[in-house]
Amino acid sequence: MLSLAEELLLLALDDEKGTIPGSAQQALAYGLPAAGLVDLLLAGRLVMGEKKRVTVAEATPTGDDILDEMLAQIERSKRQALTYGLPAAGLVDLLLAGRLVMGEKKRVTVAGATPTGDDILDEMLAQIELSKRAKGIGDWVKGFGNGGIKKLRERLENRLVESGVLRVEEGRFLRLFHWHHYPTVDGAPEAKAREKLRRVLLEGNDPDARTAILISLARTCDLFHPLFQKEERKRADERAKDIGKGEFMGEAVSKALQEVEMATTAAMVAIMAASTTSSG
Repeated sequence: MLSLAEELLLLALDDEKGTIPGSAQQALAYGLPAAGLVDLLLAGRLVMGEKKRVTVAEATPTGDDILDEMLAQIERSKRQALTYGLPAAGLVDLLLAGRLVMGEKKRVTVAGATPTGDDILDEMLAQIELSKRAKGIGDWVKGFGNGGIKKLRERLENRLVESGVLRVEEGRFLRLFHWHHYPTVDGAPEAKAREKLRRVLLEGNDPDARTAILISLARTCDLFHPLFQKEERKRADERAKDIGKGEFMGEAVSKALQEVEMATTAAMVAIMAASTTSSG
């Protein structure tokens, strides 16, 4: 049985010349991947959630190399969201601590530049303090996520290794590519965080400000899929949307998180667009 993309391509090709009409070439550049995505939706490998965003429901190989590549890219995009979610978490920590304030046009400025005792947060403060112009929190999320804070994820992982929460495993793939994995050693801190989210999102407990922020950041980074069972996700997402309106975290932080979500979404769309262009 042909895939939708194969059928679409056959319809587009001139039977005798074996070419695609010029009028259809540009549209087909988007139509063929669209057909692949629909095939994955029909097969139950992708699911469409809120705001028509798709997530991987089943990542095992389909037997079709093109569809498998699509699945892999979508799965990777979820992990890439952390590229922006992690600096966003740091910026919100600084807002909560009163080290940053959000002013006119949602631009952030440093309220207190004395060291926090956290090297990553201090680096963020220093960069914001030295900036020649005030920027919005979304600009800082993108800037820090795009390399403004060097090796952010690796530094956080190393901290968790040093504190005994994770351990590091290293190796090489095909003797060329060096990799690191970070299995859990002490599951208590993550279990505590998961339980906080479950009590709020599924049992209806009111969150404190920090938990409300964690929920909003987890939702922005598309982490509900691994955190909740299929039958729980809709209820968790609806509750998270209510919490995101700001009742439990204050107006300033709520506005900051809205900026974070918009910046992260825009950055992820750009990543996916670039990936699609390069693979085409």
